[in-house]
Amino acid sequence: MSLGIAVRHSACRRCTKCIRSCPTRAMRIFQGMVRVDDELCMGCGECIRVCPWKAIEVRQDSWDTIRKNQNLLLTADPSFYVQTGSSGRTGALQDSLTRLGFEDISDYISTAYDLAALAIGRQINERKPEELPLISTYCPAVLRLIQLNHPELIRHLVGVESPLEIGIDYWRNTTGRGESVALIAPCPAMSQLQSLPAGRVKSNFDHVVIIRQVIRTLISEGMAGNELPRSFERHGRWLMWALHGGETRHIAATMGRPLTSIVATGIRNVQDLLNELELGRLGCVEYLECRMCDQGCLGGVATSESRFMSLVRLQNLNINWTLNKEERERLLELYATDLWRFSAPIQALEQKSLSGDIQEAMTRLRKMNEIYTTLPGIDCGSCGHPSCRAMAEDLARGEGEITNCIFKLKERITDLSTQIFELCGKNPETPTSLREHEIDGREGVQE
Repeated sequence: MSLGIAVRHSACRRCTKCIRSCPTRAMRIFQGMVRVDDELCMGCGECIRVCPWKAIEVRQDSWDTIRKNQNLLLTADPSFYVQTGSSGRTGALQDSLTRLGFEDISDYISTAYDLAALAIGRQINERKPEELPLISTYCPAVLRLIQLNHPELIRHLVGVESPLEIGIDYWRNTTGRGESVALIAPCPAMSQLQSLPAGRVKSNFDHVVIIRQVIRTLISEGMAGNELPRSFERHGRWLMWALHGGETRHIAATMGRPLTSIVATGIRNVQDLLNELELGRLGCVEYLECRMCDQGCLGGVATSESRFMSLVRLQNLNINWTLNKEERERLLELYATDLWRFSAPIQALEQKSLSGDIQEAMTRLRKMNEIYTTLPGIDCGSCGHPSCRAMAEDLARGEGEITNCIFKLKERITDLSTQIFELCGKNPETPTSLREHEIDGREGVQE
């Protein structure tokens, strides 16, 4: 089990599609079972998307247990609220949760999103042009991808933590209460916030349940049929963070000017954009809003509704983007408290080394290169490794067998067959042949 995903080995057919789709090479097959490296998994959910056997799931707590705990606080990712409803309307899912006994803290959460947008805008204004663009830290999967594969871009990360975490801090500071909190998440990356928080030592979330699980239960019980009042939607700037470009528009609204930004969704687009930034080709851009899922959080693998239908609901909401005087004054007071800042630094995550000892690591590196030159180099994945180089690395560490490669296995079988064929052609000195020689010898003497 990974921090964000779980593998049902009874359903797994070891087709290796998950292994080949993983952007961080976090998956392997050892001894017939899929293993996930917690240190490398970023929770993007690609393995879940490609698995034809539904053998991989988002790790979550029991919804039945959560809903029975009336002392628990429940909050949700914005994408949760547009899983039902008609065009331009949000479903009454918040009311459904309230009827189940959960307290409505959406005002605190929406204020936290306003505060995050304000803080990001100020950081953009304070940076020198050569220090831009800043990169959004809202998507945990993108953040972890940068920590793993693009550590030199960490200095571009905006220093504002998740509004979901800020919202719970704001609620606790205001009310003085300390109940446990559960998060309704749209993807494995958001699920990982609980066990692997970014920019803080401990997450505010004690439990996680996925959107699909909650929605299916509410619909089956007839509790998700109505729509929320228009007042909820007019103050729903925070809901737009579920949509690609929504974060950027919210930031621009707090800045009072257009924001030069690029919005990228989907793994390939995000990786291409980060590569462009590494090459220094984004000089005129102020902000990068990156989401690992297509269409943003609406496309999370743990959502319930079609991302296109959720998109229709969000795009047609009548959102009031202008902060009134009272809202702006409250935000400025909160901004001065530094509630929005990371409490721990964002650091690069070290890739798994060949060995902790430098001499041993050099020896294994030479062995790895020797092994790699003998492999076919086509990255077919039939060995249970994501690539031939990954297999060579594991073999250099002493993990696995060279015959896990189907081509090396075929070579081995061919060599053995050749040896067996050569042995079959030999005429060993069997007792029968010896007896014939002895008989022939005696007959010769007699003659």
